[in-house]
Amino acid sequence: MYSSSRPTTTARARREDWARCLLREPSPYARSLLFCVPYSGTGASMYHRWPRYIGTIEVCPVQVAGRENRFAEPPPEGYDAMGEELADLLEPWFDRPFAFFGHCGSAYVGFEAARALTERGGPHPAHVFVSSMVAPHQCSETSILRLPEDQLGGVVETLIRARGADPAPELVEVALEVMRVDVRMHSRYRPERPVRLPCPITVVGWTEDSQVRADTLGEWARYGSARGELLDGDHWAFLGAPRSLLGLIEREMVAATMRDGGESR
Repeated sequence: MYSSSRPTTTARARREDWARCLLREPSPYARSLLFCVPYSGTGASMYHRWPRYIGTIEVCPVQVAGRENRFAEPPPEGYDAMGEELADLLEPWFDRPFAFFGHCGSAYVGFEAARALTERGGPHPAHVFVSSMVAPHQCSETSILRLPEDQLGGVVETLIRARGADPAPELVEVALEVMRVDVRMHSRYRPERPVRLPCPITVVGWTEDSQVRADTLGEWARYGSARGELLDGDHWAFLGAPRSLLGLIEREMVAATMRDGGESR
């Protein structure tokens, strides 16, 4: 499942270009990697409250086109295109166990990256974590990314405050531009059929989440071996890296890598 050979010249060259898709270069000593996809309307810096390591798992916030230091690049046309891009750009680091984490709309990006790798024949992730989002075929049923234009500003301000920042007008305007792109991607996302992933899927719901109720998440079972987990908190609780979430990620990743024999590289 994972390549233990030395990286090719191309892979080494692409590793040197890590700043294009990651906030920091992954350590060669990390036993496994967790690629965290930014939430709608944000960039990779939204994970600034997360620790660099969860046990032996390195947290790797992913940057996507059209956001923060990649703001000048045209954003992908859809979740599937964004997932394909991540599968390409992150390939140099698929030499050890890895997983994707996404919350709300970004859960689909992590899923699409895993789907792209599966359809290419691997390597596939050891685990996929999705938080506060219904299964792909239910995408049109969610309300949080189907808001009218005049309500998006309020959502962006709430998100900025949840990140611990002041929603200054210039910051709101930049975030609104990104959010509009994400809303368009969400409205166009219509997977043709469920694709089952070969890795486990952990679906996280939150007790106080009024945006995406935990009892609506069960349909992820169509996409692989999915298990639900209910954690205390509201829709934005994940931003603070609660111990309950980090502990869950560590337990599931350790179990997955031991099961797949991925501990040795």
